[in-house]
Amino acid sequence: MTLSTSVYMFGNQIELHSRCTEILSNSSILNLFLRLISSLLEVEKKYYADGEDAYSMKAELTELIQQRDQDREQRAALNKAKRTKEGKSNEIEKLEKKVKDLKMSQN
Repeated sequence: MTLSTSVYMFGNQIELHSRCTEILSNSSILNLFLRLISSLLEVEKKYYADGEDAYSMKAELTELIQQRDQDREQRAALNKAKRTKEGKSNEIEKLEKKVKDLKMSQN
């Protein structure tokens, strides 16, 4: 199914116009719209050339961008922590090996 969606950008807002029947007949698309869209502006009667109505909706992108940035920072911090932990584990293993070698050379 192809969505007939018009998209307009205004600063940090996005406005969408979509065919009512397409959104309502596809639960995945409906769930996506419900998660991303801040508010239903209105149903625009006979928006399309064939006379079908359209949902007119808008979303505030600032919150989505902030959430994306927070997710990226958290992933970067986790990756850094993993690298640091692995690095320390390697250093400890090297030191343990040196101690073991010293003990063996003393015997």
